[in-house]
Amino acid sequence: EQTTQVRQVKTTQVRQVKNNHISRKQAFLKHSHILFSGLLTGFRSLHINDQMTLIQYSWMNLMVFSLGWRSFQNVTSEYLYFAPDLILSQDRMRRSPIYDLCLAMQFIPQEFTSLQVTKEEFLCMKAIMILNTVPLEGLKSQAQFEEMRQNYIRELTKAIHLKERGMVASSQRFYHLTKLMDAMHEVLDRTGSHFSIISPVYTCV
Repeated sequence: EQTTQVRQVKTTQVRQVKNNHISRKQAFLKHSHILFSGLLTGFRSLHINDQMTLIQYSWMNLMVFSLGWRSFQNVTSEYLYFAPDLILSQDRMRRSPIYDLCLAMQFIPQEFTSLQVTKEEFLCMKAIMILNTVPLEGLKSQAQFEEMRQNYIRELTKAIHLKERGMVASSQRFYHLTKLMDAMHEVLDRTGSHFSIISPVYTCV
């Protein structure tokens, strides 16, 4: 009985350590998102309420989108690269309780691989995603926001031209990249409105 109690205490301690580790990762990701947003040209000149709204509306998109980029950069499309100490293979995904969610998120690095997205394109897309979702009532700095958004769409077009010189090829690439950004809504519908999906992965694989 005493041995069982010791095991239960150790199990609880391990879970607490894992949960603290996850919380630190989530806090770091959110902080990185805020820093990236602040570096965007024109972002800090928006009304402070607008800045907070855009960050709140987009942080989940960016976390999942960045997960796709890390996976594309560091592993093959058969894996998900959450962090250096949390890389999920197909087998580990299959044994987790969120296998269907992993498959949904895996769509992103697979598309990055298929399109061979460049870093310049990724950064432009990341900026546009911050500016992609706004409340129905609009923003206090709506005109300034629209100008900022159009500027980053133009930057994406420039990044595409570095890879595709022809007008037809660049137009097709712009279509595919914007289609990928639009597909994020469907991915997020399947992953839910929070990023705590990492937690069951940690505890079950």
